[in-house]
Amino acid sequence: MSDSQPPPWHHLPHSPRSFFGLPNGATREELKQAYSVLIRKFKPDKFPEEFKRIRAAYDQLDLELRSGEKRAQAPALKVSPTVISSSPQDQPHSELSPRAAAFQRIQENDPESWYRELSERSHKTQHDYYVLANLSEVLDSSPRGFADWIAEGLSKHRNSKYLGDLLQSYFKKAQIEPDEASGLLLRLAQVLPAATYYALTDGLWHRYISMVPWETFQGVLESCERCLGIRIVHDRKAFTVDLMRRVMWRAPLDWLQDKRKWIEESGENLPGDMEFDHEINCRLLLLREQFLGQLQQGPYGRRILDAIVSFCEDGMEASAKVCACQVEIANHPREFLAEFQFNQEDQIQWSFAWHWISWAVSTNLTTQEQPIDQNQQLQFVSSIKDRMDKSTPKSIFGVVGVANIIGFILYSILFMLFLVAVFLPTTLVMILLNGLFGDRNQTGAVLFTLFFIVMIVAMAIAALWSWGKLRTYWNARVIEPYLKRSFSKEYRNKWRYLVAHSMHVLGSPYQAYVGLVRHLCSYGDTLRNPSIRLASFLQNDLGLALYCAAVSFAR
Repeated sequence: MSDSQPPPWHHLPHSPRSFFGLPNGATREELKQAYSVLIRKFKPDKFPEEFKRIRAAYDQLDLELRSGEKRAQAPALKVSPTVISSSPQDQPHSELSPRAAAFQRIQENDPESWYRELSERSHKTQHDYYVLANLSEVLDSSPRGFADWIAEGLSKHRNSKYLGDLLQSYFKKAQIEPDEASGLLLRLAQVLPAATYYALTDGLWHRYISMVPWETFQGVLESCERCLGIRIVHDRKAFTVDLMRRVMWRAPLDWLQDKRKWIEESGENLPGDMEFDHEINCRLLLLREQFLGQLQQGPYGRRILDAIVSFCEDGMEASAKVCACQVEIANHPREFLAEFQFNQEDQIQWSFAWHWISWAVSTNLTTQEQPIDQNQQLQFVSSIKDRMDKSTPKSIFGVVGVANIIGFILYSILFMLFLVAVFLPTTLVMILLNGLFGDRNQTGAVLFTLFFIVMIVAMAIAALWSWGKLRTYWNARVIEPYLKRSFSKEYRNKWRYLVAHSMHVLGSPYQAYVGLVRHLCSYGDTLRNPSIRLASFLQNDLGLALYCAAVSFAR
């Protein structure tokens, strides 16, 4: 499909594979490439309706391909080319596929009589159930529904991939009432193997979440789990990881915590990339447990929270909300940075989840960062470093000098008191001993002289050692906190916006930028080169990290 040619909208929603122009054996990577081509033309902010249709088709086909990969190890079904006929003996080796033959029979015969004939057969093939399910959709007088026939067929042919694919496709788009959905989920839990149940019913579970209150949903889920047994299977863990994200803002905290504990202590590894998805769930759970109040205090925090909730619930507006939030952040850096103040170290624990969400949306929308000119990047960072060092107020260094003088005076007073406390009793002892021995013992005088010299050397060593220790303590307790506060204030008021401007111009990834700053600003004296603190400021600056992630959305 060329860029000037419109997409084949008429294929939606029934044939998303044809809409994306993919062959039957296409992979998820090929689907993602085709989706990226379309989404470049139909961005959510300019074409919201078209984007919804494209995203819905992508999700539908991606779920189908993902579920097919999960069931790749299941016993394969050898589909017979036998034409579905009025009797099992008729035309046993037709060149038509079962599906094509079924449509041909519908055109050639009375659908109601054929439906009655097939429903009365004592031994039905999987293709018979396929036809019965489809006929029940078009016959008003059918006493049984589509899913009822497929469920019965799967109870007779438990490993039928043919019927399983049909049921899975049906659940993606069928409008099913809540009571009917709960009955179907329970019935299928009784007839399907645990290894395929979650993959086949995933689409219906996702729809069922939004149909009923949480208590009803939880009751049906627990009933289905009891029917399937307590045996741990990979599909159940993958289903639970995905379910936790979807109900993160509806389910009680204790339920989410129990599921997290079950996933981590069940003794089996998560399949595929579910380890990463589980880590995201843990960060989202931490956000809900500890940081909701902080996010709700400001307008940007509330927008981020709203976008996170929408993304978790997988609503059609999720990507558009994330994009709008990121564009708003990138276009108003001062207001955003003022709300997300520097050094919010605790919130770094949950910001990882927002980074992952924005990365997922940017990947889907093919929001690519511009190529970075390394020389230009180096020039920007060096310029900021020089401006920081030159613009540091002289008063800071004056206070440090006064503090050092005060520290030296205090040390001198303390050391003099120490000397008096040591030498006074020592002198009295020497006078007493000299009176006792006097001139009668020349050896005693020599010993006293040596003792005096040893005392002088010991005092000199004590002076040097105590000066080093006390100076380190003084710097750590007085000088360093003062410098940190002073330079942090300068960073928030001046340097932070220089860095934000640099990131906006360069489009540099945040971690790459921090690494370059650490490399350029890692050596020097704190007083002469305050910029050596820049790397640590950036590393703990949550607001700047989120801003950097938002810049690519505004391009």
